[in-house]
Amino acid sequence: MRPTFAEINLSNLILNYENIARHIGKSINIMPVVKADAYGHGMINCVEALLKAKPKPHFFAVALLEEAFEFRKKFKSERILVFGKINEPYFKKIIEYNITPTFYELDLIEKYNRICKEFNTKGKFHLKIDTGMGRVGIDIKYLDDFIQLIRRCRHVNLEGVYTHFANSDSKDKSFSYEQLKKFNYAIGLIKQEIKNVRYFHCANSGAIIDIPESYFNFVRPGISLYGYYPSDETSRSIPLKPVMSIKTKLIYLKWVEKGTSISYGRTYITERRTQIGTLPLGYADGYNRLLSNKGKVIFKNKLFNVVGRVTMDQIMVNFEDENVTYDDEIIVLGSSENVKFDASDISKVINTIPYEVCTSISKRVKRKYVY
Repeated sequence: MRPTFAEINLSNLILNYENIARHIGKSINIMPVVKADAYGHGMINCVEALLKAKPKPHFFAVALLEEAFEFRKKFKSERILVFGKINEPYFKKIIEYNITPTFYELDLIEKYNRICKEFNTKGKFHLKIDTGMGRVGIDIKYLDDFIQLIRRCRHVNLEGVYTHFANSDSKDKSFSYEQLKKFNYAIGLIKQEIKNVRYFHCANSGAIIDIPESYFNFVRPGISLYGYYPSDETSRSIPLKPVMSIKTKLIYLKWVEKGTSISYGRTYITERRTQIGTLPLGYADGYNRLLSNKGKVIFKNKLFNVVGRVTMDQIMVNFEDENVTYDDEIIVLGSSENVKFDASDISKVINTIPYEVCTSISKRVKRKYVY
């Protein structure tokens, strides 16, 4: 078995969660977002850890119905909200599995009401409002049509209403406050006509950190749970620690002479006699090919350069004249005492975001869970 693995520090996950809880205050509930296999960290293990945190999460959220089914197999009683669209053929299943859907289309609410009537149950759901994200959700100008329909549908219960910020992680929060104003207006309309809506939520990680007016009675941390700020423009008001590290060991080490080319395309030529080490991971594992000649690894609290093109299964590192052996652990993503090269650093190198770096780590990389 190859020595490459992702170490998931569940103590850091709990620490991040509890730091968020302290920041928002005791009266606000938390809905951890565990979609995309908990942003690549492993949904089941992360949920198990979060259930040990204080205060206990009141709800969890995923993007897909498939994710909700996986969640429900393990967690029989915890509440789970699906952000994504669920179509009529699956309504009986979500009732059976006690999964809370999101709706933003009139016909699906009507169909859900009909199925709930057939099951002689009161189906709970959340309503998504589009206040400026431009992705999915009700346009506020049509909100009254939804309100009147929901009032007529006696077998469904509007449990929650939410929206999503487009750029709460930007230094300029003006558009976020425009969205917040629209959301407050929508809440006012809904409360006038529909009683006992329990939950209102819109705060993602950026808003949790910097927009306390957006908390309502639920917040939805995503990337911040896993130890990263959503951008460099958010404050650092909540201490966070990255949860994932990727570690491996050498599979080959050799001295090469000056002028030796490394990897496909000969994009790196050694400038002097040096040591080249081969590590067993590549772009099939989620180590982005754009890190060719730009990536770093950590060994003995020092950074060493990834050289040559990243290949599907392997990368090469210039260890110069360092005393490195096959038994030594090398950090490909993460930190040591003095240096780091984590998902935030990688995202800057390849011009993306930590979200993509974490979720791209493939299933080929086995996860090891530690506290």
